[in-house]
Amino acid sequence: LGIGFAELDMRKEFKDEVIRRFIESYEAGHTPNPCIVCNKHLKFGLMLQKAIDEDFDYIATGHYARIIKNENTGLFELSVSDALKKDQSYFLYNFTQKKILGNVLF
Repeated sequence: LGIGFAELDMRKEFKDEVIRRFIESYEAGHTPNPCIVCNKHLKFGLMLQKAIDEDFDYIATGHYARIIKNENTGLFELSVSDALKKDQSYFLYNFTQKKILGNVLF
């Protein structure tokens, strides 16, 4: 297909960022949401930065959501998935324009 592929071992970062925060939050009596932390720090933090550094145009994930480019404003808009029962757009609420929405395929 001519699509570049890179594999990253982020087990340490996952343990340090996601698991540690989950445990701390749970012990403090909160209801942790590890997916938000993983998305922010790993998938769309370290992984996206690595892809940008390696001159990849996009990263692709299995999230159920849509990114629509508004032709009037030129901005990217996060939208619900066509598969409404599987929609995960609520996990992706903290995305930014260029850094994330412009470089991700769902």
